[in-house]
Amino acid sequence: MKLTDNYLTHSELFAQQAITIPKYDTSLIRQHTLDNPEWVHFGGGNLYRCFHTQVAQELLNSGDMTAGIVLVETFGKDMIDDLYHRFDNRSLTVVMKADGTFDRELVASTAESLFAHASRPEDVARLRTVFQNSSLKLVTITITEKGYAIKDSSGKLLPKVVADTQAVVKFENMQHTMSQLACLLYERFIGGASPLAVVSTDNFSHNGDRLKAAILEIADSWQTAGYVTQAFIDYVKLGDKVSLT
Repeated sequence: MKLTDNYLTHSELFAQQAITIPKYDTSLIRQHTLDNPEWVHFGGGNLYRCFHTQVAQELLNSGDMTAGIVLVETFGKDMIDDLYHRFDNRSLTVVMKADGTFDRELVASTAESLFAHASRPEDVARLRTVFQNSSLKLVTITITEKGYAIKDSSGKLLPKVVADTQAVVKFENMQHTMSQLACLLYERFIGGASPLAVVSTDNFSHNGDRLKAAILEIADSWQTAGYVTQAFIDYVKLGDKVSLT
């Protein structure tokens, strides 16, 4: 038995190992995600695998969600290739109970995984398409606290962020994750300004405030440089279209 085995046609193999399998057809979920993505997540580490994928799995099992998660890494090429693509975007959740026994569940709620980097233009193109699709509702983030830092200890913008604020607003020109996210929001604005909830789910104090402050500072610098309009600033700042929390 392998994680990549078809759990619907070989359910007995998973049953022999006491592994609970999804109640949905992965191929259908992936097609729905391709056509009408609803949830993007940045950061494919343990927190994502243990929490976000499990929430999505439960929603997919109940039929309350019909598209899986689009996972995005902006630095971890090896994580995407070795941990996700290698295992068909699946993982095995193991929970040890108080009596010493284990619950095992095959989790397949990650519909696709992307390395959003200039070295992989096809993944960048796909991510752009996802963000421009009005079906997208939610973006969640687990990139650790340092991923939100755009200033050094003296309060000055980091060199890579300075470069981002001076560059034409295009994903390939952006070096910092906050700049990349702001750029994707700009492309969504240009593509129709559909609403979107962007939620930091990292476990540190005032995470949502840090997210919002970073995105707005970068966006404001682009307006000062003449790259974006006040309408875009209103789109990300006023809260009636984009929620940054």
